[in-house]
Amino acid sequence: MGLLSKGKLLPWEQTKQYADHIRNQGINQFLSIYNKAKDRENDSLLWGDEIEYMVIAYDDGNKNVKLSLRAQDILQELQKEVEEALRKGEVVDALWHPEFGAYMIEGVDRFDLFGVPGIPYGSSLKSLTLVEQNMKLRREIASKYLNPNESLVTLVNFPRLGCSSQFLEPHYEPFGPELRSLFVPDEALNPHAKFRAVNAGIEGRRGSKAALNVPIFHDKKSQNSFIYCEEALPDHIYMDSAVFGGYLSDIDCRWMVLAECADDRTKEERSLEDNKFSELIKVMLQYLESGNIDVETRYQLENYLEFVDMHASATWIRNFVRSHPNYNHDSVVSQEINYDLIKMIEKIQNGQIKMPELLGEFKIN
Repeated sequence: MGLLSKGKLLPWEQTKQYADHIRNQGINQFLSIYNKAKDRENDSLLWGDEIEYMVIAYDDGNKNVKLSLRAQDILQELQKEVEEALRKGEVVDALWHPEFGAYMIEGVDRFDLFGVPGIPYGSSLKSLTLVEQNMKLRREIASKYLNPNESLVTLVNFPRLGCSSQFLEPHYEPFGPELRSLFVPDEALNPHAKFRAVNAGIEGRRGSKAALNVPIFHDKKSQNSFIYCEEALPDHIYMDSAVFGGYLSDIDCRWMVLAECADDRTKEERSLEDNKFSELIKVMLQYLESGNIDVETRYQLENYLEFVDMHASATWIRNFVRSHPNYNHDSVVSQEINYDLIKMIEKIQNGQIKMPELLGEFKIN
């Protein structure tokens, strides 16, 4: 999420009166920077990457796994470590930021866009081969502050987030004054004022809180209706916040759901036109062809592109759930199924088990 400045953030009703002023200032700032830099040539482009981790807590005795709100304590320890290293004039391997969920931390690789010292990656193709090693290093650094029953996962969403049973450690009740969610408590949202303002700003401009209906994946014993309130559609998973889970859905990509969660357009502005994306793998391969790179680097980068082009099976989690011995073919991801699923995912991400139907023959070192 980057730099989070302290201060009072305005609600949408007060913010919108400054919209034209902010646009004009943005245009003037762009023109000023452009005029100062327009004659510069051959600058090396610098870059980094970020990974969002969920902190989870296992209860092996009850075959349960929950999201841990201790992520905020872990983040503080990581940031202290960075501050101490910078005071000593040392180069840090990673930087750490809060994320939207209070159970999440964000690890930034080497380079921070807001001026914190680090070692950015350069414009050489060789630098692309260094990322995987730092991804492993970031996980090792963050893991130092985990309790014995805790772990890090990099899932798109926690399967049982928003379930009627307890899914947070510690537990809190839903329908707080900020999210006003039927399923997710306010404590699941990062306490920093900026994240609270982002949520309130989306709701304020939109004129209503999020109301998404995701088609349910119908199995042999699935219910015929999932009605929670007047905005819920039959045979759909109703979502009233940007974080939710617990059922198998009939979609395999989160992008449109995520976009709807953060959609701040008013009812009049919203449309149903689909977005379309172009395939980039061929363009990237052509770029490698034109570059003067050594054989080893080229081989590694082509291996990465081949891995991305495989399109890891979007149905892997659904198939895991449906093949679980305790699945009732009712579209519900139970506590025990969720526990076994997270355990399996952790083994895959740590390279302890091969999963060719998901990763092919690509090896995680």
